[in-house]
Amino acid sequence: MTVTGCERHPRAAFHRGLCAACLVEDAFGPVPDRPPQSVARFTIQVPLGVTDASSVFLATGEWPWRRLLRLKTWRRQAPEDFARRFAALQTALERVHDETIVMPLAAWTDPDGRPCVLTEFRQGLPLLDCVESGKLTPGHARDALRLLLETTCAAHQLGLAHGSIVPGNVFRGLDGSTFLVDYGLALTISTDQPPITWSQMDLAGFASLERRLCELERDAPPVSLL
Repeated sequence: MTVTGCERHPRAAFHRGLCAACLVEDAFGPVPDRPPQSVARFTIQVPLGVTDASSVFLATGEWPWRRLLRLKTWRRQAPEDFARRFAALQTALERVHDETIVMPLAAWTDPDGRPCVLTEFRQGLPLLDCVESGKLTPGHARDALRLLLETTCAAHQLGLAHGSIVPGNVFRGLDGSTFLVDYGLALTISTDQPPITWSQMDLAGFASLERRLCELERDAPPVSLL
């Protein structure tokens, strides 16, 4: 019988007897310097997106979380104090405790020293994509964006910035909620000093998104009253 897919990852890409998800899992290898009982166990299901800097996957948690997870991996080296930074980020986000922020759950480095982070998985689409496809009006999107800005500014008061307010990190959930992914992860993996503060970068990111929504609102066809 000819094998046409992977039994462990039936939804993953399969080519010439090789499963893309299995290859990714094998590439992670063992997590160094961590007791086995503390290492999260999960199975990668499908890729969700890829850029020059990172890749994102949908995963199914096996332990300690039996639910859908979002795995993000980067191609750059993690800073030496990555584990400490991540622990500090988790503690700070717990103080903010806002439903518009997707919480990070676990982090480690792969055998090549590159950072990997597991977060909650929420179903949704980028906010701008929803507007551009007609699923959401620019006006409603701007209202949602203002709420996210308020949350982010409140986090700034606690010394916590997002660090990467871009279209791919601002989502609208299937339930109508709006939320931010990758909160604080840009700072956690960065070894660079930005030309402006991280909080200023957040504000600039929100301003850029609002300008784009204004452009879409001007370009929208008139609503028929008939």
